[in-house]
Amino acid sequence: MSRTRWVYMLHYDKPIGDTGRPGMWAQHYVGSFWTPQRIEHHRAGTSDVSIVTAFHAQGIAFTLVLLRPGGKQLERRIKQNGHFKNYCPVCTRAPWQGLWVNDTPRRKPPKGEQ
Repeated sequence: MSRTRWVYMLHYDKPIGDTGRPGMWAQHYVGSFWTPQRIEHHRAGTSDVSIVTAFHAQGIAFTLVLLRPGGKQLERRIKQNGHFKNYCPVCTRAPWQGLWVNDTPRRKPPKGEQ
């Protein structure tokens, strides 16, 4: 029997860091798990993820906003793609789908194809 690994995004109720400086703050976390207890570890502040622990230490709650089957490779691709706010249904009225729906990353068309 094979187990399914899941990739997820957490949206935190407020950002941490210096929101006045691009790239110096965070409001989302992307990870993956075999079992849903991973999310409960995040909620309890007992996960080993530094940024999740920092949110928990400040008492900032989160919502699980995206979930799809996938492994560590997909998790890394999503993290490398960045722009989490654009995929978040809480932050964005019409969120991008990209890797959350299929394995094709969202890209801008080359100049001349626009």
